[in-house]
Amino acid sequence: DKKVIEQMMKNVKVRYPNFYRVLVEERNEYMAEKLFRLMKNFDKIKGTKYRDVLDKASSDPGYSLSEKEVAGAYLYKLFNSARKDLIKEKFPDLESTDELNDILTHAFPYPKSLSKVSKTNIRLLANRIFHKSAQIVAIQLCGICQKIGKTEGLVPVVMEGGIFWKAKNYPALVNLYVNMILPKTLPSFARLFGSSRRGIAILAKTIY
Repeated sequence: DKKVIEQMMKNVKVRYPNFYRVLVEERNEYMAEKLFRLMKNFDKIKGTKYRDVLDKASSDPGYSLSEKEVAGAYLYKLFNSARKDLIKEKFPDLESTDELNDILTHAFPYPKSLSKVSKTNIRLLANRIFHKSAQIVAIQLCGICQKIGKTEGLVPVVMEGGIFWKAKNYPALVNLYVNMILPKTLPSFARLFGSSRRGIAILAKTIY
């Protein structure tokens, strides 16, 4: 019974703290580190030509490919590259992913000369970039859930990263795509402050 196991683990933590630390806490940290390394080299999702251009110009070409379509440090650069092919009118390069989000929230100060059609296309491009980012996060999260056998019910997930919490409807998008892959899984997101991007991997630490 799950409740009995949970109570037993609580008792072990109180009565044998050193044993619990080795059995549970250090094991979870080890798992988190392994998952973090796996995600760094996760390259099974076919990237866009704009990601490939961005990757070649990066400091670590060939690595962290999924991150280059997920992380806020890269999304606005993807937009700048794609926008030059999509919009022929004059439009400034974005300097941050916050500005990319401003496009979706109607807070971005468009050039006055920009046509209505171009504004619509720019918003559709920004929306597509965020959706692709959320899809990749959902795929990674579902892979972790399958790895640790949590494919049904409520799954607590500790998430770190400004884009996840600041971008318009981003947690809802991730939930949407998780549901498409694992319809019985219900992620419950909590915020993690002051950490590296391994936040998603800390999922392992919230399960036991």
